Amino acid sequence: MSPRAILFLAGAVGTELVAVTVMKLVADHNSLLSLLFMYAMIGLSFYLLSFVVLDVPMGLAYAMWEASGMTAVTIIGYLLFAEPMNAAKLIGLALLISGVIIVKLNSPEET
Repeated sequence: MSPRAILFLAGAVGTELVAVTVMKLVADHNSLLSLLFMYAMIGLSFYLLSFVVLDVPMGLAYAMWEASGMTAVTIIGYLLFAEPMNAAKLIGLALLISGVIIVKLNSPEET
């Protein structure tokens, strides 16, 4: 994976994390400005992801984006919002990450 694709993927995941964290805050406070910011971050995340698929097969790019985001969101939920962490969640995340590795091993290097 090219350095360019890695940077765009990191940006896409980062903006997704901001969006999902703000989504939790919107659910708690119901602010229109926060809601608009959340949608802007989701849009930016997909925009950045669109650059990743120029270098990486679409299925692999989406799998990496989703697995990275879900793992990070689970950790953010645990650390910032006191959401429970248990063995089932950890096993699920491990299976998710394993799935991405399997997809990566069976994907062509470039599109």
